[in-house]
Amino acid sequence: MTADKNATKIRWAKLSIASNAALVTFKLAVGILAGSMAIVAEAVHSANDFLAAVIAYGAVRKAAQPPDKDHAFGHGKYENLSGLLEAALIVAAGGVIIYQSAGKIANPGEVRFLDLGIAVMILSAVVNFFVARKLSEVARDTDSIAIETDAAHLMVDVYTSLGVGAGLIAIRLTGLHVLDPAISVLVAFYIIWLGVRLSWKAGSDLLDQQLPQAEVEEIEKTIADRSHSIASFHKLATRKAGGTRMIDVHIQVHAAESVRNAHDLASHIERDIRARFPGARVLTHIEPCDDRCEACRVPGCPGDRKKV
Repeated sequence: MTADKNATKIRWAKLSIASNAALVTFKLAVGILAGSMAIVAEAVHSANDFLAAVIAYGAVRKAAQPPDKDHAFGHGKYENLSGLLEAALIVAAGGVIIYQSAGKIANPGEVRFLDLGIAVMILSAVVNFFVARKLSEVARDTDSIAIETDAAHLMVDVYTSLGVGAGLIAIRLTGLHVLDPAISVLVAFYIIWLGVRLSWKAGSDLLDQQLPQAEVEEIEKTIADRSHSIASFHKLATRKAGGTRMIDVHIQVHAAESVRNAHDLASHIERDIRARFPGARVLTHIEPCDDRCEACRVPGCPGDRKKV
């Protein structure tokens, strides 16, 4: 991961913190003033987004640190841990909103200052849409799960803000104030669903799940492009820590190959893979070809190459 990409992640994580802090304050003040449980629920949701942005900021800063004595493989999994914590916060916030809204459905209060509430929801949706879109671009460019989860938080805020705004418009048109807590419950269930989905995605890398199949096939193709120099390859193992891909593979070469040539070949393969996946940590283990060497295509070893 280059220093420029790390600086970009940190810069936009800071912006996310600032925008969320402003929206939390604004929504909470208007929600209390208007007596709207739905707007207060949105304020709680934005407070959750704010805390998530703070966690993401800390995670990307930590993940940017180079490997050290205690973390020989780097600090990339701090981003995965951040994503898991952020997802847990989403689920917790949804539960709080449901608890607070349940009693209001039976005894709904009157929502005041509807026009102000509608305006705040529209403003929140617009601000978060543009910030989330930029964070998504940054996450894609830097392969950051922490920033990706932060962007997902804000996009959910866009949808829920629009939903609450639509509910306030419905209250204005129908006079049914019970719509306010009912909408907040729907918002909460959506928040919980998102939290569960994001926790699965963030947790998969913590459990060392293999890279996506398309990426594994690309790695295999990259190695196979050296088929004129190697006998075969096997034991390809992949995983991910934050935005860093970890790739291990065993390469078989002709038994008579020199150590220097085998080492140079391994270095070429590692560079080829890193050219396709910048920042990847690639470890190649060189082995002499075994009794099946008769079936490979290596200088001095006749036959057709086969992948073990």
